[in-house]
Amino acid sequence: MASRHGPVAVVHVDAHLDTSDGEVWGEDFHHGTPLRHALAEGLIERGQLHQIGIRASMGAAGDASFGLEHGAHVYPMDEVASQSVDWVAAEVAARGRAAQRLLDVRRRCDRPGVRARHRYPVPGGLTSREAIALLRGLAGINLVGMDLVEVAPSLDHADLTSHLAAHLLYEGLALAALRMA
Repeated sequence: MASRHGPVAVVHVDAHLDTSDGEVWGEDFHHGTPLRHALAEGLIERGQLHQIGIRASMGAAGDASFGLEHGAHVYPMDEVASQSVDWVAAEVAARGRAAQRLLDVRRRCDRPGVRARHRYPVPGGLTSREAIALLRGLAGINLVGMDLVEVAPSLDHADLTSHLAAHLLYEGLALAALRMA
């Protein structure tokens, strides 16, 4: 994306910061490091990492400071709940630049079809309604890509996660279409 659009803005919805270093899991590239690498490589524009719904423990004490040193905006889940998803979407839209990417929307405790990459699920994230409202609140951005991860249909006994994932991708397509109209 950055090779085509230049450094992008990233809207990252997750329980974790994903800015760990290699020491946390004993290797430089793992599920907790993608945003650290993207920031370090200049793929994300300075000040344009927006992390929403953070609520889990960190891999290491430096995880939060690394993102903050690169100007990341962190919206812990408690702040999202007290301020509202609409407020967060307005903040992101006001701070964000033209290109944005949504990554990693999930709430493991009520979405059985999300593969647990950690030993425990992290309850208390965005509800389905809030995730949809967040995307709709970003109307007007120039969506250049969207990545929705960790849907595991074999674990999704009632297709709840798969249906939500499909709907969130539909909402992303609608965001892209709005910019084309």
